[in-house]
Amino acid sequence: MGAERRQFERWKFQEGVYCYIEGTRFDARSADVSSGGMFFETSRPIMPGTEVAMVFRTQLDKGDRPIFLVGRVMRRQVKPVAGVGVRWERASTPATPEGLTEFLRRVLRVEPHNIEVKPYGASGIVQAVFEFPLDPGQLDGARERDDEDTGPPAMGGALERTEELEDTMPEDAVAAASSSDPPKIGGSGPLTTQISTGGTNAPANLKARMQVQKTWLTVRISALGNKHMFVETRSDEVKSGSEAMVRFDLPVKGGETQVACVCRIMSRGTDFRSSEKGVLLEISSVEEGKFPGILNNYVRWLHFHALRKA
Repeated sequence: MGAERRQFERWKFQEGVYCYIEGTRFDARSADVSSGGMFFETSRPIMPGTEVAMVFRTQLDKGDRPIFLVGRVMRRQVKPVAGVGVRWERASTPATPEGLTEFLRRVLRVEPHNIEVKPYGASGIVQAVFEFPLDPGQLDGARERDDEDTGPPAMGGALERTEELEDTMPEDAVAAASSSDPPKIGGSGPLTTQISTGGTNAPANLKARMQVQKTWLTVRISALGNKHMFVETRSDEVKSGSEAMVRFDLPVKGGETQVACVCRIMSRGTDFRSSEKGVLLEISSVEEGKFPGILNNYVRWLHFHALRKA
């Protein structure tokens, strides 16, 4: 974050933060923030190059639509305060572009000009996405600094001047690392109800077995929600209005567990992402065995993963 020290003014911003790495959630606290990144306090050994997604806790406490900030860990600090410095890469939200613009202006002092609206999920829900430029100097609204930061830094802020730096990620060595592994049940913690209400489907890729009358079919679930799912199949035995049983496995600590959904076949259609034909199912009941709530937990992760990868 040496470039950030020269270009951006930092200011104290002490807020609770929900952080997510590879689907697993942990709580942290921001110390200071700038238009180019943030320092948050944590004793976790997070290595440089790791992608971190986060949402401020106050948003969830107030019931606001969440705005996810995704960044790359550039430095890990040990003293005087343990924590990591993150460089912003993008921000995304199921809220409106206007809501994202207001957040970026108010919290990060960034004037965004290239917010995109992108669809995700089989139900056609859209999200607003802002990509931070690779060159921090392109951020309109960011206040450049001409001095060498002679004043006292905010707590945990001046990463270059700490007593001990365990690891540093060179600016030219930032890799586009990503993870598609879903969380293990009990490890991800609550995300937010705003992105999983109303039965909204999220993109999925699950092998499943579907029973229609007395016939079992091998199918793929390409979209999944708490109330509906889209199943790819070309079978003529699947008729609208009839009942179906769908069984599929979800990850848990130590392996997998089977979930069984009793559904009503609503209509035939096509998945707009894969162009595969299939049926939209309405979920009427769910059997989750020893892991009650696992379907909801997994659906939340699917939505979060779709937003994070936008």
